[in-house]
Amino acid sequence: MKKYIGFLLCVSAALFAASCGEKQSLEVDNTPKLKVVSHDVVFQPDGGTGSITVECESAITAEVQTTNAAGEKWCTATVEGKKINVTVGKYSGVESRYSNIVIKGADETLNVAVHQYGIIMNEFEADDAIIKNPAQTLSYAYSANALMQASSSVDWITVSTTDNKLQVNVAENTSKEYRQGTVEWNVGMLKGSFVLTQFDAADAGLLGEWTWNCKQVTTNKAYELDAVLSEDESGYTLKLTKDGSADFSIPVLLDGKKISMPLGVAVGTYTTSSGTKYPYTFTMIVNKTTAIAYEAAIANTGYYDFDLAKDESGVWVATADHSAYTAKQYLAFEAWSSAEHEGNSNGRLVFSGISMTKK
Repeated sequence: MKKYIGFLLCVSAALFAASCGEKQSLEVDNTPKLKVVSHDVVFQPDGGTGSITVECESAITAEVQTTNAAGEKWCTATVEGKKINVTVGKYSGVESRYSNIVIKGADETLNVAVHQYGIIMNEFEADDAIIKNPAQTLSYAYSANALMQASSSVDWITVSTTDNKLQVNVAENTSKEYRQGTVEWNVGMLKGSFVLTQFDAADAGLLGEWTWNCKQVTTNKAYELDAVLSEDESGYTLKLTKDGSADFSIPVLLDGKKISMPLGVAVGTYTTSSGTKYPYTFTMIVNKTTAIAYEAAIANTGYYDFDLAKDESGVWVATADHSAYTAKQYLAFEAWSSAEHEGNSNGRLVFSGISMTKK
């Protein structure tokens, strides 16, 4: 019996020693049970729909979180199997904005960022313009990461936009009367407008001969000069002449409501009875009797306007509005002794009460 017990103890010890000699290992499975396969959630300002596709052994959920300070949720997420559809609306801001999609499944969580760009637009040039009476189409190129929106204030101007061009269609002006319309545009929060004036001086009967009436301030003498308004490729010109002595050609602006004469520009010559030609500059002066330097004459910039209207008999009349100027300011044609304009002016014609009447 003692031998039998001893045998059992030996077998048990051998088995224990054998089991202790074997290496034991416990393997941990670190493979994620939820992972993103693909995602397309970066949007331009016009918005749209993107998606996130995941792999997961169980059903998933998706929730939108946002970093917007106002707490606004500006995108939506809907689950369709293992795909999350993300929809973003239009955005008018200039700064990019971000949101976050929290995806859960198989006891795991993932975060996927959503990015929407703000408006990016290069400088857009669309200035006020005067156009002729025939129908025409105007195109304005622009570069932006969002589609331009545009509208017109009148029915004879229609607008349309593509992703790089604003097209403006102007109908024929069959009435031949002066008319204006405004085009407003915007790309998100960036916006502007420009005015189109449809007018043709020839159709309106403004081109041709006029009479220039005025008084010379220093002598109170009334003057009447022959005037001719003409048009060429460079624009409009008002030519003033008087008995072969005055020979002034003034570049003017004309928009159907006013004639504008630029200050500080050379206008031509005046020939005296002795045959001397003096170069003249149309300008604005402060003292009607004190000669000024040429630099002072051309330093006066801007325009002097004549309001255009028809009188009771239907004749065009252009009247200068002096109300915008002080009593110490005068319109003048300043003369110098030579084309080099050295020294102070040595002659002048200072006018008031200027008006023109169409012949």
